[in-house]
Amino acid sequence: MLTTLDQKILAVVAIILLGLFADRTAFAGGNSLPPPGSRVQVMPPQMGLAYARTIQKELDDRGYDVGPADGVIGPRTRRAIEAYQRDAGLPVDGLATDTLLDHLLFARPRVRARPSSRPVVTSLTI
Repeated sequence: MLTTLDQKILAVVAIILLGLFADRTAFAGGNSLPPPGSRVQVMPPQMGLAYARTIQKELDDRGYDVGPADGVIGPRTRRAIEAYQRDAGLPVDGLATDTLLDHLLFARPRVRARPSSRPVVTSLTI
């Protein structure tokens, strides 16, 4: 099993490699589609899964609900990406891009999910 440091190192290597081949790269797995006219390159399957899992783990570590870190950019992960992008002041597009991963890994101070305004409901058993 990879440690968190190993995952971050792999993510950085992926960013560097992707930067060599495209101006903008996104993992377009699952139901995730790039916006019309964007320059998006699809990654090889294993690289895309590792890339997406790293993004999911980093978002989860900051309090954003991505669901299971399964490497699939599904609706929950896209909503979490959009919430992070809004909170971080980034353009909101919901894509798992190299810019997003770079921000997650290196931006200081770290952006964290805002506390929910909904009250916490607990059930009491007597």
